[in-house]
Amino acid sequence: MKYFRYGFFSVIKKPLFNILIVLELAGILIVGNLTIAASNSRSVYYDPLAEIMNHEGYVFTPQKNPNYDYDKDLRVKATYDNLDGITTVCNYYHTLYTNYEKFNNPMFPQDYYSKNVVAFDNRIYEKFNLPLEKGRWASCQKNNSGQVEAVAIRNSDKIDIGDIIPFYQAVVNDDEPYDIRYEKIFDIVIVGIIANNTYCPGVNIAINQEQNVLGCYELQMTSSDSSYFVACGADKHLIDDHLLGLSTAYMIYNENYNETKDSANREKLSMLGGSLMEMSTFKLNSDQYLYDQFIKLMPILLGVFLIVLVELICSVTMNTRGQLKNYGIYFLCGCRWKDVLKISLANAGIIIGLGALLGMTGTVIFEFTPYAKLFEQNLDFNNVYLTFILILLMLVLSIMIPIFIIGKTQPVEIIKERT
Repeated sequence: MKYFRYGFFSVIKKPLFNILIVLELAGILIVGNLTIAASNSRSVYYDPLAEIMNHEGYVFTPQKNPNYDYDKDLRVKATYDNLDGITTVCNYYHTLYTNYEKFNNPMFPQDYYSKNVVAFDNRIYEKFNLPLEKGRWASCQKNNSGQVEAVAIRNSDKIDIGDIIPFYQAVVNDDEPYDIRYEKIFDIVIVGIIANNTYCPGVNIAINQEQNVLGCYELQMTSSDSSYFVACGADKHLIDDHLLGLSTAYMIYNENYNETKDSANREKLSMLGGSLMEMSTFKLNSDQYLYDQFIKLMPILLGVFLIVLVELICSVTMNTRGQLKNYGIYFLCGCRWKDVLKISLANAGIIIGLGALLGMTGTVIFEFTPYAKLFEQNLDFNNVYLTFILILLMLVLSIMIPIFIIGKTQPVEIIKERT
């Protein structure tokens, strides 16, 4: 404790200089964390499919066919089930109906309004971590009130977190085609909001020419209606095999892959038409996308790191040289050099600690400002441990420099020179 007391006295002896150093360190840590967060924002597109991409298999998108809008004969489902040694991960694009009062338009009154409800396999949905304007990502299960949790994009609708929206499915009487009734299937509660004009999860990679994970996302138009992103395991009505023709399927081998199975499975899928991509190719393209994004950010990361090192070396050197006379007096009063180094370390620790505390606080506060999305900010655990490593490096340097300087000086000479 006494070393921190002496270190604190060294800090307050030059308050303006040390406050400036603290502010500079805080600013550097904020910029560094923003850069790391920007890098994280790229990986959030990759992570939901990371585990699936580690298997042999295919990424298959059926040929767009009006008959597949509602595949009454379950042709696509039958083909998928007939594949040898394959597990198919599917998502579902639903058009459901609601009479929620917020959608009422006096100019064009309707009893029911159609909305898009996009249901993802639980293995994908539970890993979604796209930055949200507010709220959180939904659970894969219903809540205690029996409601399906959803993340929504508002677009032109005036919805918000906490809204509970009833959804119905349209049932057509085959004998009387114009006889349509609406059967309620569940309530959706909004727990998160995706900002307009940002990337949203999609179910059909063919809508985007990117043959990597970014192709699994799409920009929705603000003029469109709201959409709701849910886990298909939250309610049985969210799994509708008649809709498989509308979405990309991720097919992974659950047994040892071999060419005979591969050839037979490809032939079966070719009967549906559409596009088939090797899972290994999809992963390679996705890895390349992450690599390219990282390379773009690397100069910024290196720049921040170098600035931190230069700033730290200069500040510690100036502080150590400024304290040499005091250190000489400490030595003559009975202090050993290792005690002097502990005082120097305490001094640097206080300055670095204040800078780190201020920097991390500023980063967290920035996360909740409207400007955060300009940086595609996505704070994650790596922000914590990389900041910790950087602070630890600062502390190591802050003790190495005094050792180098003090080791080349004699206490009596120091006092004589500075008297």
